[in-house]
Amino acid sequence: MSRHIQGIIPWGDISLLTALSGIENVTFQNPVSLSGRKTSVAEWESFRSNVMKEMKAAGITREVKIGRE
Repeated sequence: MSRHIQGIIPWGDISLLTALSGIENVTFQNPVSLSGRKTSVAEWESFRSNVMKEMKAAGITREVKIGRE
């Protein structure tokens, strides 16, 4: 069960959630945009870059592998 606590992690902030997860190997299956369109290579690389920025901002220095299927 989960509970939304307003102001902690905004809904849909998947890059922040991934950064804070503590998981070393994260794989997204069939990632799509908000409209349901398959993400492009550029969009995927932008997402990965955002995760790394979130990790750096949070002071997380561990390696993480982010992939997609």
